[in-house]
Amino acid sequence: MPLFGDLKRHVIADSQFPHFANELMGQSFVARDAFMTSELWGVADTAPYGHRGDLGSLQQVILAHGGEARAARDQYAKLEQSEQDALVTFLKTLRMPK
Repeated sequence: MPLFGDLKRHVIADSQFPHFANELMGQSFVARDAFMTSELWGVADTAPYGHRGDLGSLQQVILAHGGEARAARDQYAKLEQSEQDALVTFLKTLRMPK
């Protein structure tokens, strides 16, 4: 099954989208706005979302990204609502195998 992730650290916050830049705990000599990419496989089973579990929907977590994820976030934001809904619907099919 595809991982849907690269397992590398990425800066995912910037001055316009700082949500993920205020982690309370340090990450062993890693900037507080850099995170290991989580795989998307199983995302449908992981609500609430975000690194702290403080976002209630997949749309909220997508739109909270900045930094290196800014271009992807902006592309998502430009989609028609029906296309955004289709993407979220797809993400909700990525369930953990039972």
